[in-house]
Amino acid sequence: MLDTNYNYDYIFKLCVVGDSGVGKSSMLLRFSDNTFIENQYSTIGVDFKQKSLKINDNNVKLSIWDTAGQDRFNFITRAYYKGCNGVLFVFDTTNRQSFLNIQKWFDQVQETAQNSINQVEFLLVGNKADMYEERRVPKQEAEELAQLLNCKYIETSAKNGQNIDKSFINLCTNLVSTIEMIKGKKKKDKNNKNDEQQNQKNSHKLKIKTGDLNDKQNQKNNSTCC
Repeated sequence: MLDTNYNYDYIFKLCVVGDSGVGKSSMLLRFSDNTFIENQYSTIGVDFKQKSLKINDNNVKLSIWDTAGQDRFNFITRAYYKGCNGVLFVFDTTNRQSFLNIQKWFDQVQETAQNSINQVEFLLVGNKADMYEERRVPKQEAEELAQLLNCKYIETSAKNGQNIDKSFINLCTNLVSTIEMIKGKKKKDKNNKNDEQQNQKNSHKLKIKTGDLNDKQNQKNNSTCC
């Protein structure tokens, strides 16, 4: 079967954002190809992968953009935030500065995507969770930041695959659920509007019938008054 857009219920554009060296490319490679490269080169500009999923009986196609974390590529990466449906903000649990920089990345995405008509979902990701002894960011602190950003938090390891699939699947599940909820609300509002219009028509018909009956009764009374 040809891999065309007609075969999918939803097509989402995702962006993976964060400092250089936090493991964004390794996460994407693990998710798309179930592969890990120990000495992964840093992304120059942007990288791109595609993946198909089944979410709540819906066929979903993902276009995932891995953005460079170096400041010199900001003018390039900002352009790819436009039109995105979901963003994974990734930091390295062994690198505290990468965690502190999440707010900067969040502000950049918000600034670019705030005028977007798309429903955008966010997920905060603490990568390299397998490196317990070198950890520099407490889980509770990361969860508190996620609350401030109004999103969920998950810890992953691209090296052993911990929660890699789950992070992308959870983000897409939230997207599908939100869109389905909006669709359901629009359908309900439309049905309510149709019911209201029908009630108005029925009320108008009833008034006409009542008026006709009154006219007939008046005519009858007039004909028998003398």
